[in-house]
Amino acid sequence: MNNNQAQLDSSEIQFLMDYTEKHNIVYKDVQLELVDHLASAVEDIRSEDKEITFNRALYDYTGTLPVDFYYRFIENKSKILTSFWRRKFGKYILRFFTIPRCFVTILIFLLYYRLFFILSSDHYLMLYAISLIAMLFSIFKYQNYKLRNITNYLVIETYRNGSSLFFIMFFWIPSFFVGQIYQHSLENKTGVILYSAGATAMIIYTYASSIVFPKMLQDDLNKKYAHLNISLA
Repeated sequence: MNNNQAQLDSSEIQFLMDYTEKHNIVYKDVQLELVDHLASAVEDIRSEDKEITFNRALYDYTGTLPVDFYYRFIENKSKILTSFWRRKFGKYILRFFTIPRCFVTILIFLLYYRLFFILSSDHYLMLYAISLIAMLFSIFKYQNYKLRNITNYLVIETYRNGSSLFFIMFFWIPSFFVGQIYQHSLENKTGVILYSAGATAMIIYTYASSIVFPKMLQDDLNKKYAHLNISLA
């Protein structure tokens, strides 16, 4: 765009908002980006032809778009944001194990390792069950409370998709293997080690998903999506 372009007025911007809604653009952040895209295209056309109306300029531009333009627009945006969050989660995991956190992680592992050895089968199963319930409560409390009212943003949806990969890696897989080795854990030292490692991995994920990841999301929303006024509080 250049400074000589005719800027759209508020009624024309609202028309574009309504127009995108009619094309089933349900995500507010995508809708605003698409409105900006359409507005820029209309302004480009009107800057070249001072006599053309807003409606005609919009009609001429949208007539050049592929039939599946809006679907592709959302799909491409989704791919970009999903890749962004996966990279960001990956970088966090790589940076997570600082010396203090490594020390705390080792302490948690040793605590579980010791308890699983000294407790009876029923008692350490109870300990594990209590830990699992507490971790699941913490995870779902965040997802259901802090994100329940902001489901119509693609940036939030792709954040969930990105975090689900790490839920599988650091929570579901460890809990699955812990369940598989339960019967032999007391007799097998390797089983107790795996049991302790699995419980430790799940605690790390719970801490990350309940405290660190939400802060990371809010910081990114404040930097890149300040105009949307999205708050996790």
